[in-house]
Formats: sequence, C-alpha cells, structure tokens
Amino acid sequence: MKNCKKRACSLFLSLLIALSFNITSFSAATEDVCLSMALNDTRAYIGNTQITVNAPLTALGRMYVDLYETAPLLGVALAWVDADIPYYTASYGAKTTELHITDFYDNLPKENMLFVKNDRVFVAARDLAAIANATLDFDSWVITFHRGEKSAQKPAYGTISLKSVDSYIYETYCYPVVHPVYPYQAYSHGFMVSDAQKLQKIYPDLIRIGSIGKSVEGRDLTLIEFGKGSKKIFVCAAHHAREYISTTYVMYAIDRYAAMYRTGENTTEYNIRDILDNVTFCIVPMVNPDGVNLVQNGVSAVKNPQYVSSMAISEGAKYGYSAWKANVNGVDVNWNYDRDWSLSKNRYPRGSIGFNGTQPETEPETCAVTNYVNSMPFEAFVSMHTQGKMLYWADDVQNPTYIGEAVNAKNGFTLKYESATGVGGSFFDYVYRNYGKATLTVELCSYIGPHPYPDADFDSVWKSAEDVLLIVGNIIKNR
Repeated sequence: MKNCKKRACSLFLSLLIALSFNITSFSAATEDVCLSMALNDTRAYIGNTQITVNAPLTALGRMYVDLYETAPLLGVALAWVDADIPYYTASYGAKTTELHITDFYDNLPKENMLFVKNDRVFVAARDLAAIANATLDFDSWVITFHRGEKSAQKPAYGTISLKSVDSYIYETYCYPVVHPVYPYQAYSHGFMVSDAQKLQKIYPDLIRIGSIGKSVEGRDLTLIEFGKGSKKIFVCAAHHAREYISTTYVMYAIDRYAAMYRTGENTTEYNIRDILDNVTFCIVPMVNPDGVNLVQNGVSAVKNPQYVSSMAISEGAKYGYSAWKANVNGVDVNWNYDRDWSLSKNRYPRGSIGFNGTQPETEPETCAVTNYVNSMPFEAFVSMHTQGKMLYWADDVQNPTYIGEAVNAKNGFTLKYESATGVGGSFFDYVYRNYGKATLTVELCSYIGPHPYPDADFDSVWKSAEDVLLIVGNIIKNR
C-alpha cells in the first residue's frame, strides 16, 4: 500500500488527541507578524528569520498550506472535535471557526474544507488568513500572511491552473478514509442502516440504498446497490439470526472495497475499480432483522414476547435465544422458499431452527427476497452464512464460471457440490434451480457451536474470506 494510502490509520489515531499549540519561537500572535513562504519551497520566513516548513500546494485553483504548521505560526489554536463527520475548531482570540475534513472531492472548492495528502492536513491559505485576521498577499508565487501596517494592502492573487477531472483528482489527492463499519461488536439492524447511510454519503457514485420489503415486525430489508456496472450479482446475509456476523462481513467488505476504489488501491490480484465499474453487487445485508434483534437483545425486545417464548429452542437450548436461527414467527426463512419445499417439510417443530413453514413463502422476508430476485436478471447469487468454513456450490448450467473452484483455491474452504435434486426449500435451491446461474453459499467461519460467532474474533472471519466477493465480481465482469 502506498504511503499516502496509509494516512487514515496514522492520521486519525493521532487526531483523537486534542491539539493545541503554544508558540514559543515566534511572537506570531502579535500584530507585527509577517510570514512568507514560496510555492514548492520548504523555506519560509517570519520577519527575517528563516524556518523550515512543508511546501504549500495548489488544488482546484486554490493555494493550500499545512494546517499543523501554519496555524500556530499565525497564532491560531486548533482542537480536534470527535464527531461523525471529522472537523477541527480553529480559534483566534474570541473567533472560532469549524474546519471540516472533506470526504469526497466534490467538496474541495468549498470554504473551510480540509483534505489529506501524504498524511498531511491541508487548509486553503485564504481561509486560514481569514481566521487569523491576516491579509494574504500572493505575488510571484510567494505567499505572505501579515497583520499590522501591511494589513490594509489589497491582496494580489496570482493565476493558478484549474484541473478538476476525475483522473487528476485521483492521481493528485489522498482523501481521509472514514470507515463507518466497526466490526468488533454485535452488529445490529440499526448499526447496519446507519452505516449504509454513511457509506452512501461518502461514496454517492458507488452506493445507492433502498429496501426490498419489510420483516414480520416491520423493519426494512435494506438493499445496497454497490458498483456501477450493468452485470448484477445478488448477495444476501443473515438468513439465520445467530449468524449476524455475516452481515458484519458484507458491510465491512463494502466499506473496504469502496475506500480502495476511491484511493486507487488494489489487492495483489484484483483491480477493484475495474470490477466495480463493470459489476453491481445488489446486497441485502440482513434478511432476518427481527431474529437478529431477538438473538442480540433477548425475548423482551420482540413485539410479541409471549408468542416467541411459547416456541421451542430445538438446538443449543443452554444458550437461550442466542441459539435462535428462525424469524420471530419461528420459521427458518432459509427453508421457506418455493422450490422443492416439501423435501424438507416437518424436519423440526415451529421454533428456533429448521421449521420451514406450513407452506412455501409464508414469511414476508422470504417473499421480499423472491420478489426482488425475480425482478431483474442476475449473473450470480451469493448467500453468506457462518460456521463450517464450507462452500456449497453449483455452477451456471449453460456457461460454467468455476466461481466455487476459484474461491476454494484461494481461501481453502471445503467445497461441496449440490446435487441435481437439491435439499429442498432453501434460498440456494430457489435461485439455482429456477435460473441455472452460478450460486454460492459461503459458510464463513469454523464451527464453534450453536451460538453466534464471537464478534471480537471478526478478523479471523475477514482474513479467510476478504476477497470472496472480488473473486466472484472479477469472474462475472469478464464473461
């Protein structure tokens, strides 16, 4: 990873500490300050005293200077403010101004916007001068901030070449990467919706959010369209309530892939921009949000606790509702699909696991998924589950893609081919036997028991499967 692409880790850890500057070398806060620096030169002067600073740079017709260096030299105090959208407060005397770090390039020309390049925070020289009550002269590519006698002089700004096309932006700037998705927690429906909205705001060119329907208790089944391409891949997660770490996985993947697209970073094998320019992942991160809520918060958190508590916990009863896989109607929505449904009928009673309904598609979650996948052509289907570290795999019957073999070769899962007859009533059965397209069920984690995989151990989940969607996308884009 290039140095400028690493800036978020080092930068934002340091920013969490409040910053203030005590200037001892120069009397910068007095009215006779005169700070001059030349474009592309690290030499600067306060009065006749030479100092060393980072050279300023130009961006979109404006001159930018290093915030950390220049603000204290002008007597401006800075403080980092911990908020959803990162910003500083810059203070001079009684005057306080907010300086927001931009999250995408369209914001660069706006006033009081900061951006990051090579781990340095830049602010427009004109904005900083206004905060410091200083006059800014710009002549022969020398920038001069001054107060006192010269403050009445009219600033003379030189001409700076304007360039604003995407290729120039991507080659020139390194943006502060804000990663909304924090994976080391019980990842709830609320976290998922909030993070989806944040990601859409940060990456409006890549991410669109909507809903494919409602759950039993009325929660949105959020849809995230991720990518720009005409070839579509359907991805879903958390059919089973206790397997909500599969939601964490897909949200974390969106977060990471989008940031890599923005900065131009790639893995060693996959060109992320090429994939997302040609493919759109249509993702339902949490098919069973009511069940996830039950697992994470207990029976008192559901709308009808008496009804839910009347049903059996048929597996892992000692774990209580942490063992629950079904929705709040006690129907395992992954087995409620209308394809060979009768093959799995009456395997379990209504309750925590395995009951596939009184008939196919009795559940709103199942109906929402089938209505959506029937609404447009998809090139492949991927369903994320947990525990088993196994791939259930069936290829495109007309045009083999060998996705399962590619994922297995790269990630070392156990590969299991589905039989022609199928198991009966599962999402896998429904999409593969109706459409004959490449279909993959990914069991992300090693088996540890009938309860949620530990959130604190998310890194092991990601490490073994971080490029699964990239493998699928790369194969589909080349078809």
